[in-house]
Amino acid sequence: MKTIATNKTAHRDYEILKTYEAWIVLLGHEVKSLKTMKCSLREGIIKESDKNLFLVGVDIPQYKHTSVKQIGYYESKRRRKLLLNKRELAKIIIRTQQDKLQIIPLKIYIGKYGKLKVAIWLAKRLRKVMKKQKIKEKDQARQMDKSMKHLGI
Repeated sequence: MKTIATNKTAHRDYEILKTYEAWIVLLGHEVKSLKTMKCSLREGIIKESDKNLFLVGVDIPQYKHTSVKQIGYYESKRRRKLLLNKRELAKIIIRTQQDKLQIIPLKIYIGKYGKLKVAIWLAKRLRKVMKKQKIKEKDQARQMDKSMKHLGI
């Protein structure tokens, strides 16, 4: 499994509830561009419409060896359809509507047999107070480990 792009701010801003794996519907030159490790998930989010999930805001630049004559106008942040199992798709849609959760893309990677996949999260957005509390807990755990190591335990 080769990771192409990761969403680094997602760990900090969201509380992870469930992880899923989905395939992405891409054009040929977008696959080539992704395999050259060119992608940005920073502004990416997944939206639901007509009982399907779409990847929105992910920047996949045009492959450098593709001519404009071949593809015409190209929008790098266009929406891309995600392919999931029907049951998983239904579960995700129901949970997002009932619990007011968000679906966040975590990473794009090359899976088994060279297929491009995206790992997605069902997540709850953290408030500033929760973020501060999380940081405080990490600091306390770090201090405990440091003191234990100093005492030789």
